[in-house]
Amino acid sequence: MSRGEAAAVRRPALALLACVVWAAGTAVALFLVARADMDPFHLRGQLAPMIGGAAVLGLVLTAALTLDAGRRRFARLGATVDWLGGYAEVVCAVAASLFAAWIALLLAAALNGTPHGFDGLRGDTVRIAALALRMAESPVSRDAITGTVPSEYPLLYPLLIGWASDLTGSPVWMLMGRAEIIGTSFAVVAGYLIWRRLVPPLPALTIASAVVAVFALVDTPMAHKPYETITLALLAPWVIATFCDPPRGRLSWWASGLIGGLMVAMYQGFLIHSVFALVALLVWSIRRAADRRAAVLRYAGVAVVAFAVSAFYTVPFLWASLTGDGGQRVSDLYVSGRLLQSWVPFWEMTPIGLLQLLGLIAVVVYFRSTWWAGPLAFLVAGAYLYRLLGATSFLLTGHTMFAHRAMDVVELALATAGVLAVARFGPHVATRLFGTPIASRPSGVALVVALVGFIGWASLGIMPSSPASGPRGYDLAFRAHVERLPDGTAPRYAPVERSPFPSAAIISAIRSRLGERANPVTLSYSERLYAYAPFPAYLPQNRTSANTLIRWDDRLGELRRLARVPGPAAFAVRSQATAFGGIDVFILQEDRGRWWFTHGEEFGVGFRPGLFDSPAFEVIRLPNSTVVAMRTG
Repeated sequence: MSRGEAAAVRRPALALLACVVWAAGTAVALFLVARADMDPFHLRGQLAPMIGGAAVLGLVLTAALTLDAGRRRFARLGATVDWLGGYAEVVCAVAASLFAAWIALLLAAALNGTPHGFDGLRGDTVRIAALALRMAESPVSRDAITGTVPSEYPLLYPLLIGWASDLTGSPVWMLMGRAEIIGTSFAVVAGYLIWRRLVPPLPALTIASAVVAVFALVDTPMAHKPYETITLALLAPWVIATFCDPPRGRLSWWASGLIGGLMVAMYQGFLIHSVFALVALLVWSIRRAADRRAAVLRYAGVAVVAFAVSAFYTVPFLWASLTGDGGQRVSDLYVSGRLLQSWVPFWEMTPIGLLQLLGLIAVVVYFRSTWWAGPLAFLVAGAYLYRLLGATSFLLTGHTMFAHRAMDVVELALATAGVLAVARFGPHVATRLFGTPIASRPSGVALVVALVGFIGWASLGIMPSSPASGPRGYDLAFRAHVERLPDGTAPRYAPVERSPFPSAAIISAIRSRLGERANPVTLSYSERLYAYAPFPAYLPQNRTSANTLIRWDDRLGELRRLARVPGPAAFAVRSQATAFGGIDVFILQEDRGRWWFTHGEEFGVGFRPGLFDSPAFEVIRLPNSTVVAMRTG
């Protein structure tokens, strides 16, 4: 088989092979975890993924070294080795898929014993679950909590979970963990396939694995946000294949638009963090084009396709923003310590840190002489500029622009540049040191396997910490196990007792009194309610994750004025006709003589119990000091 014929066959065939191996491997991984059923807090349960990973690495390394030895033996005999090169492609495609399947095994092992996903039903996870629940009802853009305005959060991931819920009949909240496992695992395969279009198999395998390292080695691992991992894996190769001229050719305008639109609908954040780089690369690409008119038409086509693909999410939100009052942007008032930390990602000299340092040197030194250094340098510089702008905005206005997340772009871009630098210049260095190129020595393959092995070892930190020491830092798996079930019972391996939010009892009380089809506007002290029932909320609990369009601060002001109403009769009337509509059910927590929606001096809202002493409300007391006051007339 000639090299041209092999190349023509490989792309679709290897892509299909990678997807089939990944799907089969992931299914086997989930089956093995369920069959072994090990306590993830026990040492045996924590060692099992490590042993499984070592077995996969050993299998791939043995196959790769055997292939390498066979290739050199045939070369000494003067025989053609093109068919062995084809098998090398297969080994790398299978290796990427098996590594992805092992990631699925690791995450499934960490969640074994709990039906919840990582982080339980907290923060963004509960809002994704609530949004998926609304998507399961109807694929119309609606805010996850209030349900009254279009969603500001991207819809593709929760839409897929909603469809899966409809197909399987499983509740959305029980699918969150499976979605996180499959999505995070698939990010490796997606990254490998798009990078393989641009670079040889070994660099593609290494870069695809590096996206796991970015999220495994930071302070707040993102196993509960696979949609971000997938988008980050696609970002750099999409940028290069859209705006630059890689040796193997650009993506077609429609394919580039399709991927761009899917990234917007999946998670638009990294595109926003890269906006300066994208604009610079667009101008740079058009100015360098031999036919500028054709270049402009190409990018117009990319933009049109991307907009069409993401329109189901972007159009409703943009239309509501432009035709309404603009809302109140409060979500980026969230402050992360990462805004101050990690300006230099390779400060810690881990293997990934060394790779990032090498990548920084490479994008500076080879900016003009290699096809990949320029675009990666633009991504790094653009992300740093965005982060600096976000830090300045925080100092002046308190709005962070979520600039701390721009470092994810920097970290992966530099690691990618480091891999490509080794692939490009490593053979020359090896030739000087050893007399033969590194690609034809076992050490070349072993180097890749060792780096992927380190990434896998670092990923073991996603396993839950021991009950004796308590959760370490941002322990997503620990939180998944301490999250109570809707009926208040604890998952099998829950290491500590937590007071449950009585979701099932609240939903039962509401539906038994208001009817199974009732859809009352609620005010709940916990957003967990909305992961189990699609009741519209008057106001979400969390200010810094609130939809811009709902005007969170104004609604809070209404609640505070409502809490100051002097008597129960006036309260019954006022609570039915606030500036943002009425509240049908109050779900509050009793503490210090008041019934609280939120605690704290700055945003605390507590109601006097006497305000509900009227025929207009029925009051029910539930566990965890929960009080449910339902409007009866």
